[in-house]
Amino acid sequence: MKLEQDKYQLIHARDLTREATYGVELHKKIVESCSRHEDDWDGCKRCPLHKTASQKVYWRGTVPCDILFVGEAPGRDEDSLGYPFVGKAGKKIFDLLLLDSFDRLFDPFSYAVTNAVSCLPLDYTDHDPTSGKLPPLRQPTLAEGEKCRPRFLEMLDIADPRAIVLMGKVAKKLVKPALDHWGVPILEIYHPAYCLRQGGDSALSYKTMLVDLVEFVTNLEL
Repeated sequence: MKLEQDKYQLIHARDLTREATYGVELHKKIVESCSRHEDDWDGCKRCPLHKTASQKVYWRGTVPCDILFVGEAPGRDEDSLGYPFVGKAGKKIFDLLLLDSFDRLFDPFSYAVTNAVSCLPLDYTDHDPTSGKLPPLRQPTLAEGEKCRPRFLEMLDIADPRAIVLMGKVAKKLVKPALDHWGVPILEIYHPAYCLRQGGDSALSYKTMLVDLVEFVTNLEL
């Protein structure tokens, strides 16, 4: 499996100093752990979702991280590119983090993003394969979340976050029970895709998400 170097860096330019921060040997072990994690789970067939996914989608950002953002599942863009939150919803959350005010606020912190499940969930219930249309997306089920939970918990161990942000009700339902023992601050916010459906920057949900994030990060003692 080809390692893509930017996958093991933060998305800001300052993140290129990560190796100097952790030291060469520890940085090497972190990269090896991430690569081994992906190699171990690439062939997973624990639930039917592997049949609808073109590839597994794991995470991006920096690990270990101060703040781990968790969504529910990859979308079509993520399934195609192999990275979480690279579609419109992902652009919304990262545009938010890259705002000047947020960039200064988040500057002391490292962060990563992942999902409760690593495979694209599609709904074939009423899909006509002769229609030429793609089947619609659906939410992952609780059973699928439970099947993917060992993979998520392994990623959690690697990321070793000091705070967690759950994006959306589905992420909360699928992973929060597994976080009870983690003992770190947890924030629940609207999923950025929901904010887009409600009107984007002008939506009350988006403004609420922004306020909640600012308050959460401001009060973190990392």
